[in-house]
Amino acid sequence: MEKFLYDYFYKIEDKHWWFQGRKEILLRLIDKYYRPEPNSKVLDIGCGTGMMLKSLSKYGEVYGLDKNEKAIAYSKIRSPKAKIVLGSFPENMQNLLPLKFDLITVLDVLEHIDDDTKALEAIKNILKPNGILIITVPAYKFLWTHFDEVNQHKRRYTRRELSEKITKAGFKIEKISYFDTFPFAPAVVVKFLEHIFSRSEKNNQLGLQMSLHSFDRFFKWLFSSEKHFLTNINFPFGISIVAIAALD
Repeated sequence: MEKFLYDYFYKIEDKHWWFQGRKEILLRLIDKYYRPEPNSKVLDIGCGTGMMLKSLSKYGEVYGLDKNEKAIAYSKIRSPKAKIVLGSFPENMQNLLPLKFDLITVLDVLEHIDDDTKALEAIKNILKPNGILIITVPAYKFLWTHFDEVNQHKRRYTRRELSEKITKAGFKIEKISYFDTFPFAPAVVVKFLEHIFSRSEKNNQLGLQMSLHSFDRFFKWLFSSEKHFLTNINFPFGISIVAIAALD
């Protein structure tokens, strides 16, 4: 990921509807599928600027792994009590040993990695036998935008593709669903318009520019409302995919 993005994400993550909506959805799913025990340990792989670390702290002692020193600095500002480890995923997973974790999150990380199946296999060495793994990735190649290029994504996924990779890596899937479903139609419209209009400003190219306050509140409400459904059903399409898995 390009270095300027760490500054950009740190600036917008606490306010932007997408990051806040995703956080609410993930916390609701964690509450359903994960039961923390005394002395539980939680790891956020690719923790970035640390937006999720503070929220994850209620589930146990929190660790983060990231390869970028600037990202780690931001993570420590947001969550001073978290233990942040410098290292790449999956190359430096040994930096975490002999620790074993009860809950591991890999949120919008796999799409950055050349061999994503090998990366998933590496997680098995640090996940406890009864532990839970939570993954999110972007969905559908046809939704590829300049945002994917700036973020140095290797791919976008279908639910079947992600499911096969998780299973091949030795996990059993507890739940896998598309999400970011309610904003799906607007996203397709934006993708269509990108073919017509070119956008040159850096922030516009990211596709995450800050919106008007009322617009932002509406989309946060729209997106986060999916949490009321995802605990019981799977969505047939969406901009992203979430998977919850355990060791097979």
